[in-house]
Amino acid sequence: MTTAKTATIADGISPPQRQYADWSNLPDPEPPEDGMLQYPTIRVLDPLIATHFADRPDVLVARDGFLCWDPYDRNAKLAPDWIIAFGVDVDARMADNGYLIWEAGKPPDVVIEVASPNTASRDLGVKRDIYAEIEVPEYWRFDPTGGNLYGEPLVGEYLADGEYRRFALRRDDEGRILSHSPAMNLDIYWDGADFGIYDPVTGEYLRGLLEERRETARERQMRQAAERARAAAEARAIEERAARQAAEQETQAIQQTLAEERAAREQERQAHEQERATLQAELDRIRAQRPPQ
Repeated sequence: MTTAKTATIADGISPPQRQYADWSNLPDPEPPEDGMLQYPTIRVLDPLIATHFADRPDVLVARDGFLCWDPYDRNAKLAPDWIIAFGVDVDARMADNGYLIWEAGKPPDVVIEVASPNTASRDLGVKRDIYAEIEVPEYWRFDPTGGNLYGEPLVGEYLADGEYRRFALRRDDEGRILSHSPAMNLDIYWDGADFGIYDPVTGEYLRGLLEERRETARERQMRQAAERARAAAEARAIEERAARQAAEQETQAIQQTLAEERAAREQERQAHEQERATLQAELDRIRAQRPPQ
């Protein structure tokens, strides 16, 4: 009786190779049910970040795509709110409809999550652990509720010895809370109501179309308010001129009435004097005609 021999690498026969999963037709992530809470923050920051790096063709700024790390497991994927990667083939990554780490040759440099009630616990737990495991250098979290979901509005972390450690926070003269991203070389800030981005290189706050529209709207409101104030001032001036003219006309009418009354009294006085003179003349004539006694 012979025993079957198991094939080994030593026998010159390789074991079966693991096969990559089929990564074609990678779908778009399903949006969270409460994604509307995230939308205002995303609407403001997405064009700022994308525009800031628009002149760098090797920088990928991607939203609404999967981050995949295991080529053998099609379920090994997460959907961050932002993926930012430097020094990659952007066209190839866009063609994949997702960020496949083994295709890109590196994990993304920055991952950003925006809190919503349905995603906050995963952002703080399992997703944070996976981002650390696949060695994403920076992990940022924005809480548009001001901290009700994440416990604080703004947190940036960097990977050190396989664990995330927090970037320092600071407060500027306007009361904004800021933290610096070395990967992006930008400061992220929370002003108590909204998130924004400050460029320490230019010393300017980044402004996108929405901010420009807001600024234009504020300028328009200020201009309209100034125009209304000017129109009100002109209306008051017209009213004051009309009031002065009415007062002057009234004064003139009173003065004319007084003058007419004085003229009438003068005429009456002159008539009385003429009448007295006539009477005196008649009296003198009568006296002159009396015979002397």
